[in-house]
Amino acid sequence: MPIDDNKGIIDRQKVVRKLELDKCREELATLQTRFNVGELPAGAYLERSKALLEKIAILEKEVNNIPISMIDRFKKNRALFTIIGVVLFGLLLCGTIILLVPSTGSGVGNIAPDFVMQLSDDNSRALSSFRGNTVVLVFWDRDFWDDQFFYVNGVERKLYIPDKLNQLYQKSGGKDPAIIAIASGASSSDIEHLVKDYEISFPVIGDMSGKLRSSYNISYEPTLVFLDKNGIIRARVEGPVTTLSDLEQAVLAVSTGARVNPSVPPISDVIVQSNNEKSAVVNWSTSQPSTTQVDIDGKNIQTVITAAPVTLHSLTIADLDPGASYHIRILYNINNINVSEHSFSALGDTVISKRFLATTSSKETSYPEISGAGTSSVTDSAMLITWKTDEPATGEVDYGLDRNYRDTTSQGNSLSIWHTVKIDNLLPETQYYLKLRSKDASGKESTQELQPAKTQSIVDIGPFIGKRAPDFTLTSLDGSKYSLSQFLGRKVLLNFWLEGCPACEAEMPLLQATFDKYGRDDVIILAANVRGDVDKVRLFIDTQGLTFPVLLDTEGIADSLYTPPAFPTTFFIDSTGIIRDIQDQRFQTTSEIDDALGKLDCCK
Repeated sequence: MPIDDNKGIIDRQKVVRKLELDKCREELATLQTRFNVGELPAGAYLERSKALLEKIAILEKEVNNIPISMIDRFKKNRALFTIIGVVLFGLLLCGTIILLVPSTGSGVGNIAPDFVMQLSDDNSRALSSFRGNTVVLVFWDRDFWDDQFFYVNGVERKLYIPDKLNQLYQKSGGKDPAIIAIASGASSSDIEHLVKDYEISFPVIGDMSGKLRSSYNISYEPTLVFLDKNGIIRARVEGPVTTLSDLEQAVLAVSTGARVNPSVPPISDVIVQSNNEKSAVVNWSTSQPSTTQVDIDGKNIQTVITAAPVTLHSLTIADLDPGASYHIRILYNINNINVSEHSFSALGDTVISKRFLATTSSKETSYPEISGAGTSSVTDSAMLITWKTDEPATGEVDYGLDRNYRDTTSQGNSLSIWHTVKIDNLLPETQYYLKLRSKDASGKESTQELQPAKTQSIVDIGPFIGKRAPDFTLTSLDGSKYSLSQFLGRKVLLNFWLEGCPACEAEMPLLQATFDKYGRDDVIILAANVRGDVDKVRLFIDTQGLTFPVLLDTEGIADSLYTPPAFPTTFFIDSTGIIRDIQDQRFQTTSEIDDALGKLDCCK
């Protein structure tokens, strides 16, 4: 812009300021006259005249080309700034209110979705009418009330029954907490039988349509949803609460605003995908290595049996009817104790944990997408390769001393989204080239090359700190076989104990507390009983309610490899199989175990 044009703009602005200045001076003179003749109160005159004098002083500076400070600008436009401030404050306040007020939803921190329930006395009541009380909602598939329904791994099992909830309800007088059970798929006659058979005191309502189950996003049976006195969801516990004390502690935590420890879902990562019109593949994970059982529509029971208990499971379901819907349940038990029966249902086409599985004839057009690939737990002779695919697929690793990849190992022909392949019999201090391959059900294969990985130098085998832990295979109380080498990639607490040894038995509750505390995918607890009477060992374990694997070293195989100096003795083994610490006396507190675990790699 030309300089003359800039000068013209400035001159015009001065003219405007001069006219505004003259107007303010006239208004001040008029104000003075009105005050002198008594038309204007002193307070009003002083307030208005002060504002005019401040504005006149600022205008005079502008007219005379004197720089104006920020304070002067604020005084001149006091009213405008005040309005802007009020508007901004209002917007901020509204935003804060929106952020602080919970929305309705099924997650922790949300207001629980409201619903109206029909009670047994023909009265109806809304969930929101329980405000002022802590509320426990129990979502419970009708079939899981029946103690004659399932055979788990060939053994008739008694499932979760409402005795603990009944005790809590009667203890509280039915007031606080309020307990409401939602029986999925139960009719009014079903509910009448349930209430009568189990002498249930708290309200039980049916959910034939599955609408409530869906609105609370229920994937496990049972699931307990805890609401505080304001109707806000404070905790969700998936799976049965085993003792009345645990249930009372959870209710107390919710009512006092304390944190409820989240449960570890015993079964997770369930994906069902149709191969074609007549078959489908089910993949899932379990929190502990175990054989599992799949029940399809309560009729077709299939047990998934592996050479050793695993945490990643897969099953192909054949002879399906095109376009039909199927109800699937996955169950498993540890040490002959049913610790996690849960109801799972899923839609086809890789939808996780929904209500039904529908077969489809649509053709697969995409390739599996590989992500999160890497090596871990590298030793002098082995390494783990892990990755994930966005759809169920096979998992293979090609490897070799160069990119010709002369050798191949795989996790089998099963389809899964999680892949862990162990490569054995490698040379020490040697670099290996690696390539992943995953093929989906339609035969489409994806590959990915990894950075070369070098094995460690040779480590001697022996029962000493810094040595590689000797491998062994033992049978557990439930008949499963455990090899130490199968836990490469996870930290292992290997405990040697004797049946009838007071120090050994006194230590067991601490091991159980540690087992409950740490994620089972990270820390494995193996308690090897040396040359004990199997029946007495089983009685002790059942009496104590211990759920970690108890191995039977009846012939002293592991004992001769480790030669523990005393009983109990515990070996702490890192994820590469190296012994990092040895405790040759009983633990007094769980913190002592935590300290020893802290010496292992990647401990949490």
